[in-house]
Amino acid sequence: MSMKIAYPKSNNERALEQIRGFNQFDKHQITREGPGLWFCGEPGTGIYHFRVIMVPGRIIVTGDIGDMILNVNHRKPLRWALGAKFKPEDTYYPMSKLSHQCDKRGFEPDQVEPYLVERINEERKHGDRTTCSQYIKMLREWRDFPSTDQPREAELEWHEICSRHEYDDPPGFRDHDIGTYFRYQALCWFMQHVTSKDPRFAEELNP
Repeated sequence: MSMKIAYPKSNNERALEQIRGFNQFDKHQITREGPGLWFCGEPGTGIYHFRVIMVPGRIIVTGDIGDMILNVNHRKPLRWALGAKFKPEDTYYPMSKLSHQCDKRGFEPDQVEPYLVERINEERKHGDRTTCSQYIKMLREWRDFPSTDQPREAELEWHEICSRHEYDDPPGFRDHDIGTYFRYQALCWFMQHVTSKDPRFAEELNP
């Protein structure tokens, strides 16, 4: 009999679900404040206001929603971003451009047990007893660890378990925090309004 897998949601999934639940940018307006600088916010409020700054090689989102910097190899980053066609559900490529100052990925302990359960089920179906037994022992040791709610300690314990069982190249279970994904969603909203015919963006999109 296979063990039941209860897959927790990653930070990415939780962020996307939260953002789809309410339209926090619907009443925002974009105001050009200068070359490569736009203010985004709902008039008369201070809720989720942010600025988008484009300088050669960098895209910056900053404001009430926090700060995010993307490093891009382009002298006109708005043109690059328009060509990249950012989508809220596609995060892998943009996150690969995240500046190391903003890269705050953390260990997600709640991803470990479902992974081990999945491996146990797969080995029971298609693998061998020895490998299956190894995963079962790892799962027991993980469940015995008392501080899985402390990400740093949990991450060290996970790697120690893998080392004890000579499990090479284990998954890292690291993800960006929800705030980073939220700021990326704000950038996606901004880019949805960018066209070469709009005078607010014409200067930055011209060759």
